[in-house]
Parts: sequence; C-alpha cells; structure tokens
Amino acid sequence: MQCNRHTKVCRKIDSVKNPLAGKITADSIGQIIMEEEICDKSKTQIICKE
Repeated sequence: MQCNRHTKVCRKIDSVKNPLAGKITADSIGQIIMEEEICDKSKTQIICKE
C-alpha cells in the first residue's frame, strides 16, 4: 500500500533522503538525496522557497 504525503515546513530542512512520493515544501533544503533504485522522482515534488 502506498501513501501520498504532503509536507510543508516553514524553516530550513538539513536533508531529505529518498522520498517515495508526495510533495515537500520548505524555505530551503540543504541536501536532497534521491537514489534511482529506491525512489521514483516522477512521484515526488520538492519546492524550495529560496
């Protein structure tokens, strides 16, 4: 079973690793790690305000 997640953070996120699906919104993200064998980039949306 897959669950879509939508997360909004009003501050800086240090790191995001292998999100499976959903939308992540943050003021800024220090590092984004997306390993092709683990996550499908087409199922994840990442929005940085900075």
